[in-house]
Amino acid sequence: MYEIGDNYTLFEQHEAEEERLLARCPTCDRCGEKITDEYGYEIEPGELWCSECAEEWLKDQRKDIDEMMEEGW
Repeated sequence: MYEIGDNYTLFEQHEAEEERLLARCPTCDRCGEKITDEYGYEIEPGELWCSECAEEWLKDQRKDIDEMMEEGW
């Protein structure tokens, strides 16, 4: 007969599976956090960044370009 574990046992099994999956995720080379999104971004050759770090970098680049345009480049 098939036996179903109690809620706490099922929770522990679920958490163990989540930890195992998280350990397989790549790490962002900029912030050091695990990349759990569907995508990572290679901004610099050989460096993998999470979406938050990539978006922050992009905003900084846009700001620099806007400042250059205001200066008459």
